[in-house]
Amino acid sequence: MELEIVDKDTYKHVERQASIAFDEVWFHELNKCKVDTVDYLLFKTNKYKAGLIIGIDKGIIKVPYSAPFGTFEFFESCTMEQIDDILKCFNEYAVAHKISKIYLKLPPVFYDEPNISKLVNALIRDGYQIYSMDLDYYFPITDMEKYNLSLHRNARKCLKNALKHEYRLRHCEKEEDKYAAYKIIEKSRKSKNYYLSMTWEQVKDTIAYISHDLFILD
Repeated sequence: MELEIVDKDTYKHVERQASIAFDEVWFHELNKCKVDTVDYLLFKTNKYKAGLIIGIDKGIIKVPYSAPFGTFEFFESCTMEQIDDILKCFNEYAVAHKISKIYLKLPPVFYDEPNISKLVNALIRDGYQIYSMDLDYYFPITDMEKYNLSLHRNARKCLKNALKHEYRLRHCEKEEDKYAAYKIIEKSRKSKNYYLSMTWEQVKDTIAYISHDLFILD
């Protein structure tokens, strides 16, 4: 396995499309001002097996550095041995560049269950330590009856009461409606003294590249 440090255009040509938006070249180009350096890494044998975009800030590799999570993008299903070799090349890169710490926050496994599961195994065997682990909160709501049964009694009661009112979800299509949705979130965060990580300008720049849906409850 070999590691190549390439420019963004070469990386984009090889990757084509990432499994998650936070691993796309355009996302890193939008946010690269937040770290000292952004490097594009490709791992290959006779062909390219995986890629990784990293931010380096004060001698620390951060994946992600401006997103909820990030990971190695595997261009095909890799064997355990291949992932071990990819990680070995990555570690050698870190040593050669005098990296003091590596921070990885991986996505939920459903984004790429076979490869992410193998990657977690390889990281643990290689001596990486778990700093924190988030829980995934999501509900598949294709079956509303099953969804209702999954709720606690008080939650079912609240949902039933809410459905009595003539609320409607309005899809935000115009920019002014999307801005209004952002301002509602901003007001809510400020009222609770919660941190708001993105300005409206940053949100607008990001959604220009990505498919998205914004709604307002009227």
